[in-house]
Amino acid sequence: MVKENDSQPSLLFICGLTRVPLCTKAVYKRYGLHSFRFLKYSRRCLVNCSLTHRQLFSVAPMMDVTDKHFRNLARMISKHAVLYTEMIVDNVIIHSDGEKRRRILDFDSAQRPLCLQIGGSDPSKVSKAVHIAHKYFRYDDYNLNCGCPSDKVSSQGCFGAILMKQPEKVARITSRVAETVGKPMTVKCRIGVDHHDSYEFLSNFIHVVSTSGHVNHFIIHARSAWLSGLSPKENRSKPPIKYEYVYRLTKDFPHLKFTLNGQVSTLSDVVMHLSKGVEGVMLGRAVMERPWNSLRLVDCIIYNDFSTLIRRKYVVQKYLEHIAQYEGHASRYLLVKPVLQLFAGEMNCRIFRARCGECLQQGHSASDSIRYALNILPQSVLEQESWNSEELLAFKDIQERVTVAN
Repeated sequence: MVKENDSQPSLLFICGLTRVPLCTKAVYKRYGLHSFRFLKYSRRCLVNCSLTHRQLFSVAPMMDVTDKHFRNLARMISKHAVLYTEMIVDNVIIHSDGEKRRRILDFDSAQRPLCLQIGGSDPSKVSKAVHIAHKYFRYDDYNLNCGCPSDKVSSQGCFGAILMKQPEKVARITSRVAETVGKPMTVKCRIGVDHHDSYEFLSNFIHVVSTSGHVNHFIIHARSAWLSGLSPKENRSKPPIKYEYVYRLTKDFPHLKFTLNGQVSTLSDVVMHLSKGVEGVMLGRAVMERPWNSLRLVDCIIYNDFSTLIRRKYVVQKYLEHIAQYEGHASRYLLVKPVLQLFAGEMNCRIFRARCGECLQQGHSASDSIRYALNILPQSVLEQESWNSEELLAFKDIQERVTVAN
């Protein structure tokens, strides 16, 4: 335990073996914090809280969700969560130019750290697509999709989860990309595909791709992909979850990084998985359905940065400033869509969504539709702050229980 300093109370988050004082006097005075400490994680879970590009917490690539507008909203809530684009097929990038290419790939610098996910199975095409993206837009990371369970993608494009059956091909793709852009690609995959669902199958995939493909970071959805008989939606819930496969990989391949994905819905879940030794945790549907609740505590709980203290109305105001530049050039619905779930679970949230839709149908701009709909929400909802001392103390208890359990 840390010895109490009566003259200078300190807010400490003990990460790995490091204790870092974080709280300013202003925050102490406002929240009445005197001595708040998180327990340190085990050595296997060294959560380095330097504000560098570490994927402790990331938002999954989701089709029709993680477009540039949703990513901007997410970044307004958390400045450290790693963001991913929607999957973009290699041919789409290769055969686009000028304004179309900019529309597909361009992003605000505020979205960094940002990873571009590519779909494809031809080493030359994937490397060409990544080369274009890197030359003109300089994403922070490039990720190969080896986890999409769509039978259409698997049969027509021969990419996605079906690539797990061909680890040598995946290695050729990632190796070619590494040579092209001078940095290793990451791979997002499942723990298996169809009847290939043993740990040995997964372990062999990791071994081949990491040794021959120069990949050192895998994002693993801890379910198998069933390409026959299940829809992509069913593949997100019906195959059994096997977190133990990912935990075992961290021990069998200690030189590699593993991010765990699948059925993670709360920051309590994130803390628990990090304590098992994974490099990071990725959330998808939870962030889509409740972006405010999923992201507002990420910076202070996961990244140990208490400088981000915002109100929900500030997020809306900043988002309105963002979409103003796209009015008249983008679908009004796509501009409004990211904020529809911002108030999920709050009083009048359904009425807010309905009001947005009504305003759009009446021909109002995206900005005006949001402004009109905001009037239906209680002021207390808009004024809610991203974190408070009671919530942080609750996480102290969670970490104590996790530490005891491990």
